Amino acid sequence: DVNKASQGSWVGMTVDPKGRLITTDQYGGIYRVTLNPKVSVERLKVNVSGGHGALYAFDSLYIMVGEGKRGLYRLRDTNGDDQYDKEEYLIPLKAGGEHGSHSLVLSPDKKSIYMVGGNNTDMPPSVTSYRMAKAWKEDHILPRMPDGRGHNNGRMAPGGFIMKVSPDGKTQEMICHGFRNEFDAAFNLDGELFAFDADMEYDIGAPWYRPTRVNHVVSGVDWGWRHGTGKWPNYYTDTLPATIDIGPGSPTGVSNGLGARFPAKYQKAIYINDWTYGTMYAIHLEQDGASYKATKEEFVSGKPLPLTDVTIHPDGDMYFMVGGRRTTSALYKLTYVGDESTARVKAGAVDADLILRRKIETLHEDGVGEEAIAKALPYLKHQDRFIRYAARVAIEKQPAIKWQQHLTKEKSPWAVIELSTALARMGTKDQQPKILAALNQLDFKNMEAKQLLAALRAYQLAFTRLNKPSAAHAAAVIGTLNGLYPHEDNLVNRELSQILLYLNAPGAVSKTVQLVMNSTDIQEKILDDKVLQRNDNYAKAAQRTEQFRPNVQQFALAFSLRSVKEGWSDADYASYFSWFPRAKTWQGGNSYGAFIENSRKQALANVTDEAARKKYEAASAKSMMPARAIQTPKGPGRSWTVKEAVSAGG
Repeated sequence: DVNKASQGSWVGMTVDPKGRLITTDQYGGIYRVTLNPKVSVERLKVNVSGGHGALYAFDSLYIMVGEGKRGLYRLRDTNGDDQYDKEEYLIPLKAGGEHGSHSLVLSPDKKSIYMVGGNNTDMPPSVTSYRMAKAWKEDHILPRMPDGRGHNNGRMAPGGFIMKVSPDGKTQEMICHGFRNEFDAAFNLDGELFAFDADMEYDIGAPWYRPTRVNHVVSGVDWGWRHGTGKWPNYYTDTLPATIDIGPGSPTGVSNGLGARFPAKYQKAIYINDWTYGTMYAIHLEQDGASYKATKEEFVSGKPLPLTDVTIHPDGDMYFMVGGRRTTSALYKLTYVGDESTARVKAGAVDADLILRRKIETLHEDGVGEEAIAKALPYLKHQDRFIRYAARVAIEKQPAIKWQQHLTKEKSPWAVIELSTALARMGTKDQQPKILAALNQLDFKNMEAKQLLAALRAYQLAFTRLNKPSAAHAAAVIGTLNGLYPHEDNLVNRELSQILLYLNAPGAVSKTVQLVMNSTDIQEKILDDKVLQRNDNYAKAAQRTEQFRPNVQQFALAFSLRSVKEGWSDADYASYFSWFPRAKTWQGGNSYGAFIENSRKQALANVTDEAARKKYEAASAKSMMPARAIQTPKGPGRSWTVKEAVSAGG
């Protein structure tokens, strides 16, 4: 254990050339831990303190300060006395606490450093280049609602980011943005970067809840964090999906298993720490086209076990720490004991699509000119989403006037959708008719849901970026989409409803009200019960959600209706407001009730007839019944065939 009174609460860790661990106290100093022949701890005589992350590289100790004078610092021993006598403040950062400046990762080629900043970290003005066009906006077709408890209200895009910097800090390249609060990241055996991003636990049970998740950090991505109800779903064409969702938690340290004296499977894994539920997961990755798919395995757990950082030591063992938020820290060593081979793994063959994605991503780099257009255009129709995304990012970095003409020539649905997305984001109002006409000619009736969702997002961007269309163009869009609504797919209905309500399409309100009253959905398990039991306090929101199950689909549609002022009949209003007593029987995260109540109030404010408003106020304020817990079915824990089930039933 670490003496909290004298050595603080440790959150960051690295290894120096002599095999000693360097650790950082979240609110205090920096320590050096000698492991052999006897464990000893010394406080370094440096001025830098409040480190969230640490990295030893380039004969220097780099510290990412998250508390106090935040930013990237470089410490060096210039006279060989084994003490750091030179301190440089390389990159100042304007950031906020535990959502601020976090961790540091050495690149696979050992030539640069990747810096990790949470969503309360401003992009520094010193950035020298960007992998993406600097075109981030909020992009909500209907009004967003701030968090009911005030969290991060007013904090706008770009959100958390990862940037690549040179050893001296002078070259700074922005790689991607749009995270909520990714604390750390690590490269896998193939040299691909993965980050562990945070959820917003107040949102549990709401349509916009996004669990903690592992993201494949590719070039130029906007990961879609927006404050309040504005978080983008995975299927939006202007973001990319997570590699794997984890569930509620608080991401902290991340490491790969490279160099560990572990069986091959565990050398290849990415290890992610969850502070809240005291669980370290091994993430097992499998190449899947231009990206990866993954499974998770609980690797280390405890109650309490507030995990902070993890690293693989040159001796082949894993070291991990607990601490943070002024809790007592401890340092652990994990060694493999068994008969499996621990021979060092070697990188294998890389999927051709992954190689292609990397090739396209070179077009994102600073200094690439208009030749990128011809090189990237053919890949907008590719079946792999990550390749299409990389191609669109490359095109968006070039002047729209140089590539906009291709939209009217394209026949491939994917290319039309991607070019429409790009032109909506980078074009001007006079190009909106071309975008809408190109989308309108797509065969939506025979389109699979994932492509339809991408097209609907392209429509939305044409409106969020270029404003409301003319009456004639709006009518053409309504004529194209109205017949699809309602759709058999719940997610398609969410996006169709927003577009049709935005355009005041005939019948859109009534259709949506009926879906609010009748839609069903399937709620998946939020997190394993055994994991939730590792933190009785934090688990309450997840447990409430599973016991008092919200109908997320109904909530999504009701939320969209709350801001609509036109197209209502008395019957629509009566049905809509009768839904709220039902919604009050559901529960979720700490902001869930506020989201329901604020939706009700905003909808009531749009009722212009005073007598009607009072009637609906009274009807919607009722409590339908006391909240009751839904007992989660507990089965026999096995898969059944039809033959077995029939036989068992006699």
